[in-house]
Amino acid sequence: MTTTTDAATTTGRTSEPVGGGLNRLQAFDGLFLRAEHLQQIQTYAEQLAYATGQATGHGVVHGFDVPKIDKDAILRVGPGLAVNPQGRPLKSEQIATIALTGLTPAADGYWIVEIIAASTPYGDESVYGQLCTDPCAGGSTQQPFSTEGIRVRLTPATEPQLDNLFNPAQRRNFLASRLFAKEHTAGPPWLTTPPLTSHDWNLGAPPPTGDSVPIAVLLRTAGEWEIDVWAVRREIGAPTPQHTWQTRLGMRPWPAFLAQILQFQDLLATKHAPPTAANTQRHIEQQLAYAIAKVKERKQKEPLHVLNMLRSTLAGTTTETTEPLPGLGITELPPAGYLPTSGSDSVEDQITALLGPHVDTRFCRCRPDHVPHAIEQAQHMDRIPLTDQAHPPAIDILVPIPGTGPITDATTAYGWVAFTRRRSTDCGPGPVDEVDVYATTDDSTVIEKLDAGHVPDGEPLATATFPPRTWAVPTSDAYQKAVAAVGEHNKIALYGLASSEERRPLAAVRAALLLGPLDDKDIDSFVLRTAVVPAGTREAIVIAVGDAQVAPTKPEDPPEPGEEQ
Repeated sequence: MTTTTDAATTTGRTSEPVGGGLNRLQAFDGLFLRAEHLQQIQTYAEQLAYATGQATGHGVVHGFDVPKIDKDAILRVGPGLAVNPQGRPLKSEQIATIALTGLTPAADGYWIVEIIAASTPYGDESVYGQLCTDPCAGGSTQQPFSTEGIRVRLTPATEPQLDNLFNPAQRRNFLASRLFAKEHTAGPPWLTTPPLTSHDWNLGAPPPTGDSVPIAVLLRTAGEWEIDVWAVRREIGAPTPQHTWQTRLGMRPWPAFLAQILQFQDLLATKHAPPTAANTQRHIEQQLAYAIAKVKERKQKEPLHVLNMLRSTLAGTTTETTEPLPGLGITELPPAGYLPTSGSDSVEDQITALLGPHVDTRFCRCRPDHVPHAIEQAQHMDRIPLTDQAHPPAIDILVPIPGTGPITDATTAYGWVAFTRRRSTDCGPGPVDEVDVYATTDDSTVIEKLDAGHVPDGEPLATATFPPRTWAVPTSDAYQKAVAAVGEHNKIALYGLASSEERRPLAAVRAALLLGPLDDKDIDSFVLRTAVVPAGTREAIVIAVGDAQVAPTKPEDPPEPGEEQ
């Protein structure tokens, strides 16, 4: 019998073509080439470049540095290269400037410094040979070229409570922490929006939106301009789909993690420095404002510490700022980072004083090449608050050992330590093997039942626990009860009753470890046996005790004359 199969049911199928937005010129001989055709060639190349840019991700490639603002109140942005969310390259070879004179923030306001695309036409060429016109008539002129560059845009934004901080020095750290938190929940994380099965897990990442690349935030604090770059700037690090799914799964993309570390290091370098002649007055004003705020909160320790520091500063007896980070306006840290140390005090004393009293620190000495991996492991962990008295965060301080790594001189310290948020995992006690412990007499009926794998009647003395499929020293409770059951008996039959033939050796080892050494007892008869219990019966250790009949001891021969007795 011959079977035939319809080919239409076994072959694949292909849909009709659909457009992709990539339109190119289909040239042919005899085509009257006009400007629109040449423009389509450029548009096609541009669309291909944008698609490639979207595939590689958006952010800063290099440059676009924003230095601190001088007294001339001019914001300067250096040359650089970035890619916007639409995949368009943003390139500049010159310094862009914006005058800030007269710029006033709204309540709780600040600005986001952004890079956007800009096209500027230039050149001057006459237009010849247009259709339906006299070729000898005077024509118009056009600008035939266009330079692709960038503009710097200040976009106003607000953050609630930004203007209500007691210590103005906290504004920059406060704003950065809020922006980092918004970024972490912008996905949004699917693991925090139950039910878990309500999401469309079969859908891919959506297309990116927006046309700008943020490079800094601009604040007005105590009448002065303040720049924070890493609160919003992100270097290109991953394609859009990877970034999307990391956010949805509660992860922190690497560019965001790197930005949090760099933002803290930059802020620390600004705050943790000796007051100079140029900023001494501002330093004193900020610290006095902090001390006054703590007095209003009926605090004593913090204001007294700040006042003592300021007194030393005015007297010229201090060479570096040593107050805790919260006093410097840094109340939250990234999940990992670096802290400076000096040779004046012990590392433990310096770091404890710097972090303040509301953290749980553990100091760990290690080779310097261990630190990068430890920093990397903290990528997806929460940020570290320094003022949470009710729930002090646990932090590990990694102290590089002198004489290891790049510095081979054992007497030269590295001058820094790393910190990471400590991992906290509670896996519970885990699975265990429970073994019942019995004590009985060694009469022949009992021994016969034990040899057949039957446990004695009645309740067990105790239940010993062991790691699954292995032996271990049993709990002290089971051991003490087992030794008490032996008492003054001098005859012991010890049984390890296993659940299968393969576990009999394990049962023997567990039984021997349970009873332990009996050196302090006068044991005349000891045997160790194993058997297999019936199906459904829990494994057991049975101690069968009795009293052996001891033969009378033969008297020793009397000593020979002259021998010592």
